[in-house]
Amino acid sequence: FLIAGLVNVALNILLIPSYGYMGAGIAKTISYAILLALGVGITYSFMPWLAPLKSLLKVVFSSMLMGAVLVFLKGFLTVSPANLILLIAAGACVYFILLLFFREIRKNEMDYARSYYDRLTRNRTIGNRG
Repeated sequence: FLIAGLVNVALNILLIPSYGYMGAGIAKTISYAILLALGVGITYSFMPWLAPLKSLLKVVFSSMLMGAVLVFLKGFLTVSPANLILLIAAGACVYFILLLFFREIRKNEMDYARSYYDRLTRNRTIGNRG
């Protein structure tokens, strides 16, 4: 695991002077990928289980599409806290819709979220009346 940390430091030294915070993000992403590969490789001998690759690819693809949408939207917005909140909300919506489209969010998970929301709003409504 020290390897991933060393790769992160080395890539930061190489990428930050040229690319700034984007370089730091790239370095962190690469080092996390190395950390994931090492973690899976080491734990596989103790626990022979692999994540469902098809599901993982759908999540990664959804994340990439969300990122592309956010980069596109960012080009139309000025830098401000309100626009940052708008981008965060847009990113969450795009990611959620993509996960629904790829059927990565199951019906029972949606039902649970809906019942939790109903309980939350019901308690808030009851609390406001009394």
